[in-house]
Amino acid sequence: MFKQFKSIKALALAGAVSLSTSVYAPNVNPPAPQAPVVAGGGISQSAANQLNTALGTDKTSSSVVTAPTTMAVGVRKVIGLVGALAAGAHAAMQGNAADAAAADAAAPAADGGVKVAGAAGSATKRASVWTRVSHGALDNTTSGQEWNGHSYLAMIGADFRFNSVFCAGLGVSYNRIDARTEFNKGTQKSDSFGINPYLIVAPHKNVYFEFVGGLSWDKGTDTRRMSGIEIDQTTWSNSTKSTNLFAGAFVNFVNTINKANFGLQLGYLTMQKKTGAFGETSSNAAYSKSSNSQVANTYEAQTATAKVKAGYQITPSVAPFLTLHTEYDVKENKGVSYQGSPAYKVGRSAFGGGGGVNLKSDDSLSGSMEFDYSKRGNLNTYVTAVRVHYGF
Repeated sequence: MFKQFKSIKALALAGAVSLSTSVYAPNVNPPAPQAPVVAGGGISQSAANQLNTALGTDKTSSSVVTAPTTMAVGVRKVIGLVGALAAGAHAAMQGNAADAAAADAAAPAADGGVKVAGAAGSATKRASVWTRVSHGALDNTTSGQEWNGHSYLAMIGADFRFNSVFCAGLGVSYNRIDARTEFNKGTQKSDSFGINPYLIVAPHKNVYFEFVGGLSWDKGTDTRRMSGIEIDQTTWSNSTKSTNLFAGAFVNFVNTINKANFGLQLGYLTMQKKTGAFGETSSNAAYSKSSNSQVANTYEAQTATAKVKAGYQITPSVAPFLTLHTEYDVKENKGVSYQGSPAYKVGRSAFGGGGGVNLKSDDSLSGSMEFDYSKRGNLNTYVTAVRVHYGF
């Protein structure tokens, strides 16, 4: 009788877990969790994994929770990327070196980490090479979902101006994220390599278009710890891989009045992040049943953007600038949600601004120093960057 009672109790517990625990992932329909009885009673490893994930962010791998936020930061990076590439190239294609330098002063914009130099406005150099390094500080203050970290970016690239209308180029990038995920007492580290082709079309001296695409590959590691004195020193870890795609189109309206220049940019971005399935390992075998497994996920967002910019050519070599920008996710950027715990929130709209100074040595060598701030809901991003460009 006692053994039968234990079996009935185990089946009831397993059934309750199976009915009450499920995870929603965008564009993914994972199978319902199974909870067969195991030796000695209790639930299977698979059911335990589903239960831990469903309990909330504090028992979930870091990258699963932060993926929508890192996508949002990626949007900021793309906006900065295209802004600097095109303004100087457009003015240079109009054949006026002075206007080119002024347009380059207006180009820099908030980028969350990856704005790079493009054709810096040389009216005599058709080809150019450029590099950019930046540091971004990220801080998410959402209650119960706090995390913060650093993003380090390095990019190199080149472009070529075919004629007064078309300019094309390619950039390659390396990005490092090193974050502390306070919501699960853990860490998140990732390395990303990417390629970014772009095309600039300048049909008129006051209007030009930018088209940009990108593909990158991420590889990282997560760690987390669970609340509770008896397991506070137990660490769960996992390795992650993801592939990221984006495409964007932008139209720019520019004008120059004496030494001052002004611009308005409107754009549309579509982004996708695909993460692979993975399982955690525990540093303490006694708590291996609390290790999570995660199915593959696909995160998507489509974002409308707007930016205004202004610059002033103080001398032929010095041009300070200011910029304001805003974004709105036309297709909402959703993350994984949890039963019994609030979903991890990503702001649907963002705004920010920044400034800096462009420096030009001659018709070949130029560069800039800049700072930008961006706020997306409870996510705050601070970026400091340096770029160098050389035309030949």
